[in-house]
Amino acid sequence: GSMEINRGPLARRCGHDPAQVVAGQPLFASLTADECEALVERSVCRSVRRGEVLFREGAPCRGLYLVVEGAVCTYRANREGQEQVFGVFGAGESLGGVSMFDEGPYLASARVAEDGRVLFLPMAEVQALYRTHPEVAQAVVRELATRLRSLAALVDRLALQDVPTRVASAV
Repeated sequence: GSMEINRGPLARRCGHDPAQVVAGQPLFASLTADECEALVERSVCRSVRRGEVLFREGAPCRGLYLVVEGAVCTYRANREGQEQVFGVFGAGESLGGVSMFDEGPYLASARVAEDGRVLFLPMAEVQALYRTHPEVAQAVVRELATRLRSLAALVDRLALQDVPTRVASAV
């Protein structure tokens, strides 16, 4: 009965082929189809609804999220609840990577912006890959550099945007 369905290939349960989503990741581009499939089998694919929080800033990082379908936004909030959105990630994009590589807490929170599906890759699985595959390790470094550049651009935007406010309050 229903137990049979649960043991079926993950691709069928997910409705998309998560192995294709994994293969399309810059991080995993060097993996063979079999390696992508094996990674997916050790991961969890699930439906998510708009408004659902995947993880919160400061919480321990447990792994990497790949958006299979839909969209997820990352943000930080201050005590007053004001939010600064870092980015919106669509199908094929990953979240939570930075925290996974230094084993620190999540740097931002992530909320589902559009119904869809996410694939959760446990930290140990991804770490095993970049320890055994130099190409994955190189991709990790590139990914971190890209995120750092986008954060630097965000800092510039916020600082420049704030100039009139600072001038007004100084008068």
